[in-house]
Amino acid sequence: MPSVIIRTMRKIFYFLLFLLASYVFGEGIQNSINFTNLGEKDLPKEAFGTYPELKTWALFQGMTLQRDSRMHNLHDGICRMIPNSGIKFYLETERELKKKLFLYLDLTTYTAKSNSKYPTRRLSVYIKGSLQKTVFFQPGLEQENPVMIVVDPSLIEDGRMNIELLPDYTEGGKFWGIWDAFYTFQKETR
Repeated sequence: MPSVIIRTMRKIFYFLLFLLASYVFGEGIQNSINFTNLGEKDLPKEAFGTYPELKTWALFQGMTLQRDSRMHNLHDGICRMIPNSGIKFYLETERELKKKLFLYLDLTTYTAKSNSKYPTRRLSVYIKGSLQKTVFFQPGLEQENPVMIVVDPSLIEDGRMNIELLPDYTEGGKFWGIWDAFYTFQKETR
């Protein structure tokens, strides 16, 4: 009986040691962003959109807004609107990252019937200045959301993944927004 207690105590000890190491080595690494509050106090109210506001706008355009994804528990129904000049942000990783990771961008996505008059829209995703993916809105087509991008370690610089979202604004006006962004080391199930 005492050997069972000793083995149980060891398991508890190793588990607590694992939790402590995870806390110490993972502390300070920003692997997700909820765009509700980025510390940009000078941004006007129009820089953000709420689910009810965007849903109403979408209905007047003959579209349906998809909800803020619940993946990674970052949902709050508030997005950062992406200006015509784009938006830049970063996520942090280990300094000497040796494995690929999966970046998820939870964008404002809409559905519209194929006969909708709303024009096709395009959003380019750059990591470390290199185009990684182009996301399209096109009436009649279902959009993947959150958008997933496999990121090679070569795109990480000094423990930072620098991301830029750049819309094609030739049609005018703001269209794209981002609810949140995060990465994982294993592909998430939707």
